[in-house]
Amino acid sequence: MVPREGKVIDLGCGYGPMSYALAYSSASRQILAIDYDREKIFVAQNCPAKPSNVTFIHGDVLREDLGTADAFVVSDVLHYLTIEEQGTLLNKMAESLNAGGKLIIRDGDSNKKDRHKGTELTEVFSTGSGFNKTRNKLNFISSDTIEKFAERNNFKLEVIDNTKRTSNTIFVLTQN
Repeated sequence: MVPREGKVIDLGCGYGPMSYALAYSSASRQILAIDYDREKIFVAQNCPAKPSNVTFIHGDVLREDLGTADAFVVSDVLHYLTIEEQGTLLNKMAESLNAGGKLIIRDGDSNKKDRHKGTELTEVFSTGSGFNKTRNKLNFISSDTIEKFAERNNFKLEVIDNTKRTSNTIFVLTQN
């Protein structure tokens, strides 16, 4: 899904496993990874074998100047933002995307009512334990919201739904 060349921005990278995987799998990618959890960024920056094509920074995805990118990866992040902030971030990514670029979003889909309970439960454990920090109540986005955003911004939308017990869904939005 992620272009093998160009700039990829991983928003909410945590400890950086996705960023490392993308960097190691193609030296032609430049990865910028951002997370607001300073401790996770410290760990990500200090792995013993860090490829030269990945940069980790501590920051707020809503306030960082992202520059342009060929792809954005936003995995399990949107639900930590307010509904207004979700729209702000989606618009910011759309405006910063290079021609033909992709937005790859993974999050719980609030439209999947029965399975969504499993997603909410995992978040109770991750935030309650302190593993993930949040400044707001959780706001899970719906596939309806993503579909409307894709339509407004002329994106082709692919939905990947491979889970049975959670509402976690991958939305791949490709610029037309």
